[in-house]
Amino acid sequence: MNVYMNVIFILFSLLGLIGVIYIINLILVFTSFIDAKKQDITIKSNRLNSANLYEKCEATASILKILDIIIDLEIAQVIRTYTSLNTKYEINRIPDDINLISSNVYKAIKKDIYLNDDSVMTEEYLMSYITNIVTMNFIEQVRQMNNIIYEEK
Repeated sequence: MNVYMNVIFILFSLLGLIGVIYIINLILVFTSFIDAKKQDITIKSNRLNSANLYEKCEATASILKILDIIIDLEIAQVIRTYTSLNTKYEINRIPDDINLISSNVYKAIKKDIYLNDDSVMTEEYLMSYITNIVTMNFIEQVRQMNNIIYEEK
């Protein structure tokens, strides 16, 4: 009977060892499944972030297009004032007019339009953009206006 008990003990020990190995194998499979899911979620998250960044860039580009239109309107208003006088534009007025136009354009836009999560630009960049575009476009318009006035005289 002692032999049977030893055999049964050895069988149960083997069964226990097989059970432990099976449980360890299940844990390894489960952890590899969780790691695969984490990696999949990370990949999907990166795709969403890049898609979200693309949408933010599109929104910012739309804001800049609107700014370009407002800039052109403000420049046209200042140029129209000078053309109605039919006199040459004095170049020393350019900095003052650029500051005036840039300030008017900047004030024309609500801050929550460009200072939100849908935009990728900062307030400093926005003002720099406005000033640069106003400077380029205004100088070109002044040059054209002065050329027209010189041709008429």
